[in-house]
Order: sequence, then structure tokens, then C-alpha cells
Amino acid sequence: MVAFAGLTLGFDLDEVILKDIMHQKGSSQCTNGGNTDISFVHTPSPSYWDKTNADKEPKNFMAQMTHSESDPNRSWTVRFGKGGNIYSMIGGYGESIPPQTQGFSSWVDEVTQAVAVDISQNNCAISSECYYIHQSGTYFEDVDYLNETFYSPNVGKYCEGNTCIFATWGQIAKTPTIFKSDLLYVHQYRDCDNGVIEYTQLFVGYFGGQIAYLNMPWAGVRTSSLPDLYLSNLDSTMADKEDPIQLFNVETKMPELREMGGYSTFAQNQASDPLNNAALSYVHGIHEEYSDPSHNYFRAPSRIRFGKSGRDFTVFTVNGRITSTDSGNSFVHRQYLINDSLGNIASQAQPLIREAQGDMLTQADFSGRSLTVYSENSSLFGVAAASKLGGTSTTCSTGTVQCTGSTVPTSGHVPFFAIKCGSLNYFGADKYHFAPSPDSAGFNRAYVCDGQPVGVLPELKLLGFFPEDGSCGSLSSDAVYDSNFCDVTNNQCGPNEAKVELMVKTDGRGPETSYKIMTRNEKGKFKKRIMLQRKFPKRKVVKREKCISTDKCYVFRIVVKDRDGTCCAISDGWYRLTFDNVKVKSNAFNTLKHQRKKFGNC
Repeated sequence: MVAFAGLTLGFDLDEVILKDIMHQKGSSQCTNGGNTDISFVHTPSPSYWDKTNADKEPKNFMAQMTHSESDPNRSWTVRFGKGGNIYSMIGGYGESIPPQTQGFSSWVDEVTQAVAVDISQNNCAISSECYYIHQSGTYFEDVDYLNETFYSPNVGKYCEGNTCIFATWGQIAKTPTIFKSDLLYVHQYRDCDNGVIEYTQLFVGYFGGQIAYLNMPWAGVRTSSLPDLYLSNLDSTMADKEDPIQLFNVETKMPELREMGGYSTFAQNQASDPLNNAALSYVHGIHEEYSDPSHNYFRAPSRIRFGKSGRDFTVFTVNGRITSTDSGNSFVHRQYLINDSLGNIASQAQPLIREAQGDMLTQADFSGRSLTVYSENSSLFGVAAASKLGGTSTTCSTGTVQCTGSTVPTSGHVPFFAIKCGSLNYFGADKYHFAPSPDSAGFNRAYVCDGQPVGVLPELKLLGFFPEDGSCGSLSSDAVYDSNFCDVTNNQCGPNEAKVELMVKTDGRGPETSYKIMTRNEKGKFKKRIMLQRKFPKRKVVKREKCISTDKCYVFRIVVKDRDGTCCAISDGWYRLTFDNVKVKSNAFNTLKHQRKKFGNC
């Protein structure tokens, strides 16, 4: 586990919360990543998408992870949507995700995502009574209240090295709906090298009660890219090709995982030797945990469903049939995705099969640290974290303690959020705070900011898990969260450390300006992020500083997103970076979109 340092100064709250939630959820089979590149900057997609939805792809984009090898069948690029789901995967076979032909479901249905269903309440004979919660977002149906697809709000994201973790508020898929969603999806993706991705799905909150039906994931492939399907035998060898592949929803073959060999593989059919065809395999495991009598949360064995649709889409889903009588429980399931030549899949999958498994987690199964809310008044606040797992002591440079919570699910605690709807702010547990009250038909609309124009959507940030007893109530419900509120401003650094200081004067384009400072690893790659800010306030002088090692090499990058780069030249904006009281770089941007500079022991 990576140690956290300097959490009283410029720490990333998303990093602390998400790493603690997913602490030890990975396996020993994925300890070292390969040549991984991660970016939050959108670039034009190289894939073909249907003209119905192609122009919507940039709006769905959140991040991209790429693994590069000399073998093209083991190289891959994944794009993650706002919901933290996979909406594009490019391998040696081309694009695996279907081309998105349906206007009402752009990247919210035919993608790789988690979907939770409460069978006892699910009545899709009436659209508003469908109870299934998409990780990706809602269908574009409630057109009087939406002017575009509502992608599930991302509430936390963090990427480092070979790993990305995303937290999402899952949405009832059909709109409008009589239901509300209390479910958070936390997904972790790790590049395990050799074409393998570890894929861990965590369901936090109400995911279906006594008759829960989890699609983990709901997925499938672009049939034109990966037309062939091979299941696996009990001895973990690859089975013969499914020929023909059955139709979905009229299928008769729905094998339980314990009746299989642990993986299912889609492949091209282009090579003269089928073993050389590029392939994508889902390592879902054999559900050994079902045989453990202490695991009484399975109401039936997990299974797969698959079949062709009437579109360029072959459906594939792993179904967890769960029962849970405690709304405080969470369910986690770890799988693997393998990109490789068909002839290598079986040998790649075999050591991973028993690592692919699920478990019901109680709140006692999580290991977190204390989070403390500090405020100088009731309208502006920050959150400070203890410096290590299990820690309870926090430090803030200003303000007084308002309440204390945890980075992980804890008894008597609920998730708290900073929510924005346009210019309005809210701090608390009510994710529907800005949504209108249910109408006369009982319909809920999570995607509406009440009283504001259509198109103004709620933005949420997970701040941790805080007492549901109202002990945070001394803070105004419209208090504004400041991520830099608790930053230490003293001039003292430790041995072999010096202060890096960034001063930025912004103009009206401050929210489009971002910076990051990365440190170089032993492979010569700048992977570890030590300072970051994605948005700056307008027309302000902002100071950021931190004590860092004098023994390492760093790179500083400042960017003006989606502009011509003249953000500061058209006014009197500027920035200045110093390290150990020596100027590293200063500029008024001139006509450049971004600037980059190495410093330190390089």
C-alpha cells in the first residue's frame, strides 16, 4: 500500500477516500503494471461511432488508460465515461464496444458497466417503475427536462501509476422514475501487464435488498469486431466455438459459473490460424465462494448470459444473484479482462481464475482514517484527513472542528457530498437536495436543478462518510467546500526538503486553467502526482505551496483547456513557479496553450 505523506498540505481528498475504500481489494496477481499511460484530456476518438451519437462522445469522456506492448494483440486503450464505466476498448481486434446506434441510449446501455436490479420492485411493464440502476447514466427519455443524456455523476476520481479508481452516483436508468437511487459504484482498474486488466466492482449502498440481481458487469462486444465466442470447460481449457451464438432474451444456455472453467472469450475470425486471432476474454471465476456455507448472501449461483441482438452487439453479462438484509453492507466482485491472441488466452486466464471472486462486506471490513470538517464560519469549510490508515488526528491551518467522519463506510455514518447546481451549493447527505419534489405522479428527477434552466445539471463530490445524527448541522447547508481550506502556509520544511510555490493570477478563464506537478519514478517516467488543481477561480491571485524532496526530479505543467492559450495575455494574468526560493518559470502564457518545465534534481 502506498504511504500517504503531507496530508495536511495540498493533499487530494479523492485519493485518500478512494484508496482507503479499495484498500487491499486487488490481488497479488496484479502487483506490477506495464507501460501505462493515463490522461484526463479528451482527444478525438479513433473508433467508428454511429452518426446518431458520434458527436456526444466527448461529453461522456472522463479518462483514458493505455497499455502499450510490442505485441499489438496485448496492447489496449480504454476510455472511461463519466460514470467510471468502460465505453471504449481498442485492442488488436479494433473497437470492442458497440457503435451506439440508438439515439436514446448513447453510451449508457451498450457499454461495460455495473447494473443493480431490485427484482421485488422492478416492474418494467410501466416505464417509470423499472428498478435498475445504471453505472453509466440514464436513458434520454424525459426530453422536457433534459436536453442531452444525463451521465451518472462522478463523485470522485483518482489515477496513479497503473491504477484508476472512480466513484459514481448510480442512476435509475428509465426516466422519469418513481424511485430514488442510494447506490454508489466504486470501480478500480489496474493494468497488470501482458494485456491483462484487473477490474474490481464495488456496490456501496442499497443495491437490491433481499432479491438483488447484479449485472457485474453488463457488457458485450461489437459483433463485427469480435464475432466468435468460446466458453471454457470445467478443467479450464477453452471450449469449442459457440456456433451459432444464440439470440439474447430467448437464449436457453445460461451456464452457472461453477459449471464452467472460469473465463469466456470473444475473438476475431480473420487469421488463417484461429489461434492467432486477436481476442478479448472475461475472467469471471468459477464462483467457489458459493460453496462456502458462511456465504449465505447468495440466493442462487452466479451465472453468465449471452447472445446476439438485432444490432452490432453481442450481449455478455455476469449475474450475481444476491440477498442482503442490511443496507449497510457492500458487495465487491473482482474480475479480469485479457487482451491477447486467442491461443494465449487459456494460459493467461488460468492463474487468474481463483482470484476472480465476490464477497459481501460489512462496514467492519473496511479500514479507513478520520476525516474532520473545519470551518471559520458556517459558510466556508474544508476537510482534513489523518495521515495514515487507522489515524484519528487531523490538522488544519485555520478554522475550528465542526464534525468528524471517516474515509470509508462506517456504522452510523452516511456519505456526505458537496453539491453544486449552477451557482447554488449544498453540503450534506441528501443527493436529491436540489431536485424538485416528486410531482403529482410521484416522479423523481435527479438530473433537474429545481428552478434553473434545462441543461443545468447537479455536480457532486464525495467528501467522506459522516454521522447521520446531525452532528455536522452546525455548518450551513449551503456552505461552500474549499479543497485548499486546510493547506498549511508555514515556511518550515523538513530535512532534505524545500518549498515549491506557485502563484497564479487568473482572468475570466480561471476555471479553464489547471496545473499539475509530477515526480519522476525509477523508470524515468513522470507518473506520481504531488500537486494538482483542475480549476481556478476567476480574477484571483491564488497561491499553492508544498514541501517536497530536494533529491527528486519533477515536471510542472500548466494548461488552458479548450482555448487558444491566450488566457492571460489578453488581460494581465500570469503565473510564477519557485522552488527553494529560486524562480523556475514565470510567464504570461503569450499565445501558448500549455507550458511545461522540469525542475529539481533532474
